[in-house]
Amino acid sequence: MGLPSRVFISHISEEAPIAQVLKKWIESSFAGRTEVFVSSDKDDIPAGSRWLEVIDSAVGSASVLIVLCSPSSLSRPWINFETGGAWLKRIPIIPVCHSGQKKGSLPSPISMLQALEMDDENFVIDLLSAWPNTWVLERFEGLTKQR
Repeated sequence: MGLPSRVFISHISEEAPIAQVLKKWIESSFAGRTEVFVSSDKDDIPAGSRWLEVIDSAVGSASVLIVLCSPSSLSRPWINFETGGAWLKRIPIIPVCHSGQKKGSLPSPISMLQALEMDDENFVIDLLSAWPNTWVLERFEGLTKQR
């Protein structure tokens, strides 16, 4: 089993630094085995690009969509637009709560998806475990859930 070829991280522009850290972590942990698309990254949408077409293509080619959920982001249309696009294309969606957002208070329809909380001590292993069918965990054998 291999890793997903492409991860799409849905986020609002104010939370681009969080998306960038998550992107760098995933890409460095699985170098050469997966790509991460972040719309705020100038390398993912270079100047002069037809940005909506690039985003549509990136959602369409994603193996999984991670949506960054905060009290601010959940009221923004683009989060719902990108998440809805992934839903319609039957792409697995992993809501990641942060900045005070708790998974138990996610609004519908995102609340219908099993979410993670970034500040949970088991976040990393839970994210790895949630990956659709394919995370190869041999690099992370030492990770165990805290009880």
